[in-house]
Amino acid sequence: MKAILTDGVKQQIFSTRNKKGLDVWNDETPGAWVGLRQEAVNVSLVPAVQSAWQARCKAIADLPFTIYKGETEVDNSDEYQNKIGFLPNPRNFLWLTEAALVGYGKCYWLKRSNIYKVTKEMQYFKPDSILEKIEAKGLDHFERNNGRNVEVYKSDDIFYTWLPDPSVEIGPPTVYPLASALLSAKALELINVFIKNYMERGAVKALLLAAKNMPSEEEANRVETWFNKFMRGVTNLKWKVFDAEAITPTIVGEGLEAFKGITVVDDLTRQIHTAMGTRHM
Repeated sequence: MKAILTDGVKQQIFSTRNKKGLDVWNDETPGAWVGLRQEAVNVSLVPAVQSAWQARCKAIADLPFTIYKGETEVDNSDEYQNKIGFLPNPRNFLWLTEAALVGYGKCYWLKRSNIYKVTKEMQYFKPDSILEKIEAKGLDHFERNNGRNVEVYKSDDIFYTWLPDPSVEIGPPTVYPLASALLSAKALELINVFIKNYMERGAVKALLLAAKNMPSEEEANRVETWFNKFMRGVTNLKWKVFDAEAITPTIVGEGLEAFKGITVVDDLTRQIHTAMGTRHM
């Protein structure tokens, strides 16, 4: 028996790989059911995550500040003049620092210095491009993958900030706001992906094609090809006739009516804002 599960957008979701003598209900052979790669989930694009992230960053960037050298005031946010020389845009510095801490639990800035070891510029590093090298004595150095090679920096070369974590003695935390919101954010994004795919295929539910008698590989591929082309173009519907005794389409799963009266989206949104420490509007 050969069976295909399709969502009508991708070529297929699952199919039985073997063509002869396969008991699809009881076969435990690794790879008997082949899953195609799913659409990547980018939780930062989930509206609730993005609004919470932006709210936190903006709140920190808008804070008034004063810079001191010892007990002497050097500069302040009211009439900022960059008297320290290496921070031309403190709002951007604060915004990116908060964004990194929320999304990764850690933040890294390279202190670019002149020959006299005086800091002249701060360069932001993506948190996930940095590997902390921690030895028995503590933090030893940092390694940064810039996409071409690995750069090594002394710990003094990097201005770094880690959120505290009681389960970590030295190093970045294992728990941070976005990590806490991740489960709800992924669930919410998958709901969005489901609705997007459902509408793209003309509001047609997922179907399971089952062949009554085992077709040849050539015939199976012909039917699969036709059916997937038909499903992708279902909004411009054309009639097709085939032997219903040989190929039986069976609806599996639900459509948009499954979300009618369910508050799951609102509940997930509230969970995200709770994890991110922001208000649900």
